[in-house]
Amino acid sequence: MARTGRTTKNTRDERRARQAANHARDWMPAFLDAFRDLGTVTAACEAAGVARRTVYDARHADEDFALAWADVETESTESMELEARRRAVKGTDKPVFQGGIEVGRIREYSDTLLIFMLKARRPETYRDNVKIEHGGRVKLEQMTQLSDQELQRLAAGDES
Repeated sequence: MARTGRTTKNTRDERRARQAANHARDWMPAFLDAFRDLGTVTAACEAAGVARRTVYDARHADEDFALAWADVETESTESMELEARRRAVKGTDKPVFQGGIEVGRIREYSDTLLIFMLKARRPETYRDNVKIEHGGRVKLEQMTQLSDQELQRLAAGDES
């Protein structure tokens, strides 16, 4: 067998590097599946047996992994949105107790979830609006001479 000029150490190091790279990719499918099911990076890392730093480094270095991560994140977010909508619109059944005994059920709806969903979907209509008007003139020199307390009073609309 002819030698190619490489030392045994270099060949061994290259083989170890390839094995390490292959091993690194072994956790990726398990991480992505766990991320899809559990919805958080921390929980997915624990389930896949991999460190958070490792997955973030891999996302930064591997474009395919980063794209797969983004897809799972989108799926997870859409799943949460679907559940939030269900709770807001269809509600959830809650037991009613009297004297420690369940005597019925009541359907509760989440107005808060509905508000957040409307704000996200149509912010121009449902966002919190603040309008600040100023009708006078202020010279910069005058403002720089005011104390912090005086500036706070002016900002709050107290002109006394």
